[in-house]
Amino acid sequence: MNSRALITIMALMIGLAALSGCGDNESELQRLVCEVESVNAGVPLISAALNYGSDSSPGGGDDFVPIDFVSVIFRSRALNSSMTIPEDGLYSSFIITGYDLTWTSTDPNAPAELSNSNVTGGMANAQVPIDNDAVVSILVGPLEMKGTTWFQAILNGSAPAFSASAQFIFKGHVSGTDHEVNVPAGLMVNFVGAIVE
Repeated sequence: MNSRALITIMALMIGLAALSGCGDNESELQRLVCEVESVNAGVPLISAALNYGSDSSPGGGDDFVPIDFVSVIFRSRALNSSMTIPEDGLYSSFIITGYDLTWTSTDPNAPAELSNSNVTGGMANAQVPIDNDAVVSILVGPLEMKGTTWFQAILNGSAPAFSASAQFIFKGHVSGTDHEVNVPAGLMVNFVGAIVE
């Protein structure tokens, strides 16, 4: 067998392995596909170091540090219309088990320390039945982030506001299997010093 024929056969075998999903953890190639329908209802999040409350001025007695959660809506479906997956049967739902969150920004005002707030192995738990939705609330702006030096600098006016992208990789598996699958999503976040109710 000449080398050209051997290379062709190897390329075909690799292609078939890729089509069959061998070693693959992307949702779009699984029997049951899980997708993110929306993050925070499709709008950017405004993350503030302080909320002045209803009196719209600092020190009014109703100031508080807002903790930022976003709602993520998932939906699952069969890979294609020719597949039949019975409800409440094997492989009939997708189980969300956790997530990773990575902060990125092209804004020149973004602090390098923003990446210290990345999350690896965050906890989440939801069951997404086939052809149905499920909602998960994800912590994006925890109290620890609000107390950082760079966030407080925005609040006191010594640093400008900026925007960044929260890149999520949700982890999970189809019911009846333990094969981990990744479901990507993203959210734009505007970091500001203070907001008013």
